[in-house]
Amino acid sequence: MQGTKLSDGRWRVVVVLTGERGEKIRKGFERRTQKLAQDAALEFLRDNGRQVVDPTCGTVSKLVELVQLDLWKHLSPNTKKNYTYYIDMFLADHGELLVDEITPPLITSYLKRYSAKSKRTMDEHVKVLKSVFGYAASDLGWIDRSPVEDARKPKTSGKTTDWPVLTRAQFDKILPHLPEPYHLFYRLLAETGARPSEAWGVDTEERLEFIQDVWWFVVKRGKTEASTRRVPIPDALARDLQAAGKFPFSSFGKLVQPAKHLRDVWETAMEAAQIPYTRPYEVRAMRINEWRRMALPGLVRRTMVGHTSERTTNDWYDHVDAVEVLKALGLRSVNAKDEPE
Repeated sequence: MQGTKLSDGRWRVVVVLTGERGEKIRKGFERRTQKLAQDAALEFLRDNGRQVVDPTCGTVSKLVELVQLDLWKHLSPNTKKNYTYYIDMFLADHGELLVDEITPPLITSYLKRYSAKSKRTMDEHVKVLKSVFGYAASDLGWIDRSPVEDARKPKTSGKTTDWPVLTRAQFDKILPHLPEPYHLFYRLLAETGARPSEAWGVDTEERLEFIQDVWWFVVKRGKTEASTRRVPIPDALARDLQAAGKFPFSSFGKLVQPAKHLRDVWETAMEAAQIPYTRPYEVRAMRINEWRRMALPGLVRRTMVGHTSERTTNDWYDHVDAVEVLKALGLRSVNAKDEPE
């Protein structure tokens, strides 16, 4: 270790790391080694009369403030809201603890609460906690190692909810109970089979095209043309979308959790229509099944859905109901008027 006092009174300390054979190590060392080098430099400065404040004294709440000012400034507004939503849950229980008091078992215990809900929810918590405590370890040196790295990620139950199938007749009953702009939003899902996340950020100037006398809804999930697909929509829907402005669903993006809000609105409308609850995503499944009953080729159907494989479309979205079975057998149901065309 070498120390040089600069003209302005500051010190320049160089710590040389060596291997077992005495060779210099310039890269590839662990964070723990970095921390040891930092401690050695601090000890050198103290021995030479330099007062150094131990940085390992911050609380989790203080750390989050720094993360929000520094690390999160590079995130998009929606991602910031998402991160804030999840970290606020952690702060409610552990915000006043010192950062070096957060241990892997504590993180594991915290994650167990959400493992029973869904794997995605737990993964979101892990992602946010990694950002916070990774910053504390690598950038601030408040802890030797991020406790999230050594935490045991609980297994989810693996159970999937078997959601009731939504029919077009049921959808038509629900629609009048949806206020604007939700009425227009769910009409868009029902005609295009789009995912809710693909629809609420729609830009009518860029995502509506008029080709060969037909209006097309353009769905773009990535940055390449290969990730773009086009689905035809009725003229009336295209006109209503344009009349609603450039971003007809911009208010959804201002919500902390737009998906949850859309579910709440949908559930209220289903209750008003006296129809058993099923998730909004089933509107997409309803349209995909209608395309199957129209005998659309598998390649065309999976292209409009946005899948890379026909098997994904068939395995996850195709539902055969009682009416369809009776029709295939040449029988007529009592409620013949509810049969799909």
